[in-house]
Amino acid sequence: MSRESKNLHFARRFARQFKSEDDANLLIETIRKEIPNVRKADCKFMLGVTRLCLDKEIITGNDIGNMNEIIKFITSDAHVNEYDYNLNGEHLKDLFKRFMGSINEEIRSDFEKLSKMQFTKNDEYDIIEVPDYETASKYSEYTSWCITHYSNMYDSYTTEGMGTFYFLLKKGFENVKAVHNGDDPLDEYGLSMIAVSVNANGSLNTCTCRWNHDNGGGDGMMNTEEISRLIGMNFYNVFHAPKLPEEIMNIRVLLSDRKTIVKVSDFDSLTMKAAGIEVTDGKFVSLKHTRDDDYSKAINWYRSNKRIDKNNGEYLPTYEELKEWYDNRKIINGALIKVGGEPMDNNRFYWSSDECTPGCAWGFVSSGGVRDWGFKGYNYYCSSNRCRAFVRPLSL
Repeated sequence: MSRESKNLHFARRFARQFKSEDDANLLIETIRKEIPNVRKADCKFMLGVTRLCLDKEIITGNDIGNMNEIIKFITSDAHVNEYDYNLNGEHLKDLFKRFMGSINEEIRSDFEKLSKMQFTKNDEYDIIEVPDYETASKYSEYTSWCITHYSNMYDSYTTEGMGTFYFLLKKGFENVKAVHNGDDPLDEYGLSMIAVSVNANGSLNTCTCRWNHDNGGGDGMMNTEEISRLIGMNFYNVFHAPKLPEEIMNIRVLLSDRKTIVKVSDFDSLTMKAAGIEVTDGKFVSLKHTRDDDYSKAINWYRSNKRIDKNNGEYLPTYEELKEWYDNRKIINGALIKVGGEPMDNNRFYWSSDECTPGCAWGFVSSGGVRDWGFKGYNYYCSSNRCRAFVRPLSL
């Protein structure tokens, strides 16, 4: 048995603990199709990705895209030996937190690469922006794409409207028959309709041909260069993230130099790096949430009775500062997603720097904004399935 076969066997055996044999096999094949980078390194990380799917951490199109990008970096020579078959048991958000910088850097590199290339426009395609489910549903008679049949799936792929879709429609697509000619999925039928979804930062999320998930199809059929060559235009000049509400676009962004501040409307994810989003006057929540693995650092902050970490200007927020973030979470989360950050989680406990006793600190549960407390001496704490998490706002 080859190494790849063994890795697939481990993943199937794990899945069969929770699913029937047929459903377990279907899950593994779906993962291989939808997250193609999992095939790298002899499918070493298939077990870990299967676990994340079964734990419902990979649900949306955005989750699938993030996982595919993360696996690409983990399977590289620089990281492949840092993780076991189960991805060290880590959660998707923690993996994304680690590799977010690399992913954003690759997007910028891809942008620069395409900007130096020349393309000849292909007039055979009409490119239609599809900003909502109502528009997508008009094409449901021509394709099995779930986003044209179910509104919740459109919302899932676009992260509740933070991203958007474009349909590439080849002239006469209505009359192209679903006939196999040996070149599928990217045959005449497959290329007659293509769905491209774009993330909030303007990067490619998914690309699906007309065969959808059948006959070798999936959500990663082409990359930005292949799409550019097909339509004869630079991907980044054609496909853009949707315009967000003005209240989100006016939120201020602290850039990575910790000095420059711009509005979300002026933030260019391809040329700029963000450090935080403003919650209240001059106070910015960082793009990443510090989890329990950084607990010892948080304990030091508590015990020293100093909220300010002089090394980098970061501090643990007061309860009132956390509450202000919670009260305005819809627009602040929208701004965080727009600049590549991590929004406030649902049903998670967030620590504050306010003590209720010498050994305890206040925080609140994000599912309802209810104040709660926790012992500062625990390096990991769970209550009613709510995992403790830290947040690290920035202050100028």
